[in-house]
Amino acid sequence: MSRASEFLPRAELRAMFGLALPVVVAQLGLVAFGTVDTMMVGHYSRSALAAAGAGHIFSMLILLVGFGLLQGLDPLIAQAVGAARPDKVAAHFHRGIVIAAGFAVLATLVMYQAGPLLRLFRQDEAMIPAAAGYVRIVAFGNLPFLLTVLLRQSLQAQGRVTEMLAATLIANLVNVLGNWLLVYGRFGCPELGLEGSAWSTAFSRAVLLLLLALFSRRHWWPWLQAGRGATRRGYASAFRLGLPLALQISFEAGVFNVVGLIMGHLGELELSANQVALNLASLAFMVPLGVSAAAASRVGNAIGAGRADDARASARVAYLLGFLFMSCSGLCFILLPGSLAALYSSDADTVALAARLLPIAGCFALFDGAQVIAHGVLRGTADTRVPALVSLAGYWIVGLPVGLWLCFHGEVWSPGLWWGLTAGLAFVALVLGLRLRRRLRGELAAFEHD
Repeated sequence: MSRASEFLPRAELRAMFGLALPVVVAQLGLVAFGTVDTMMVGHYSRSALAAAGAGHIFSMLILLVGFGLLQGLDPLIAQAVGAARPDKVAAHFHRGIVIAAGFAVLATLVMYQAGPLLRLFRQDEAMIPAAAGYVRIVAFGNLPFLLTVLLRQSLQAQGRVTEMLAATLIANLVNVLGNWLLVYGRFGCPELGLEGSAWSTAFSRAVLLLLLALFSRRHWWPWLQAGRGATRRGYASAFRLGLPLALQISFEAGVFNVVGLIMGHLGELELSANQVALNLASLAFMVPLGVSAAAASRVGNAIGAGRADDARASARVAYLLGFLFMSCSGLCFILLPGSLAALYSSDADTVALAARLLPIAGCFALFDGAQVIAHGVLRGTADTRVPALVSLAGYWIVGLPVGLWLCFHGEVWSPGLWWGLTAGLAFVALVLGLRLRRRLRGELAAFEHD
């Protein structure tokens, strides 16, 4: 066997690609809800696009905390699957339902205060009522969103992803149709503009959950029945891993969202352009994020089964796949910024400014892919605390201060904020890479939990 085959085993390449591809498509399907909203509203009016941007930033900043809490179950479920302990899989699934339901209530209460909180961030007063209205409507989809995340991750840990793929594709078609009918008032439906887009998104999230639950019922129903004996110690284990992940995701998503709010302070044009560029960057990011999720499952399964060498091979393969894709997407952002931005808006000024931001996204693409895959592999080893601290330092101590200085003192303005994001991503990718290298060289043992 050649050294290349030993370093990157073909069997692992096939297994990782086979799991990652449908996960990536499902991830793209989830972010496509926001993409469809942005495109539909962007061609409706620039003011609606700006309000949608502020509303989407605010709502996702909150929901991603819950997403992080639920990701704390990833290594627990994956390692339980690897150890052939279906009883523990069921117990963790039951805990996830409780966590999702509890956080959905808290998230909804906060989202109903969107107006005062957006004023606290000094957003354009003329935009706030529309943005707050968007957030209040989207909040109806909070519980379906979080339960979908839980169900998807639980199935993914067992290598079952086709159900999520099918449900996501259908739900996206529902969202496209709903936006077309309600934003523009087609076929006798009321022309609701931005509110129509929000109703469509909330309804589509509920459709996604119902479809996924229906398609996978033979898998989750036994978990639901067997998981009723979940112990308090098990909740402690979930929160022990989940809280750092929630913080890590909040630190990363938070800095992007804060940049968006600063754009809103700069003006409607800046916020609209940022929404376009950020949505495109998010679409590209879904691919390494899907690979990261697949890596977390593969690494967790291998560690749970006591196969440390297989876990290391999974990490190497994940890095390779992430590098290849982000290299391609980065080149697209650098070479085709205007054409890509024009897909989202008919406003020439918005397209022009977004086209200035996209090449910067092309520059940070490799760093973005490297850091998210490192997070996934480390999550599979149940290492979440140090990565959270690295994210805090990289995004809030390095990235945001650099961006603010370039924006206001260097007078680079909105592109300066994105160069700050690049600096933060580079820091996180480098430090997590070193952390992962040290982690993989040591002993890889399963996380002790009840």
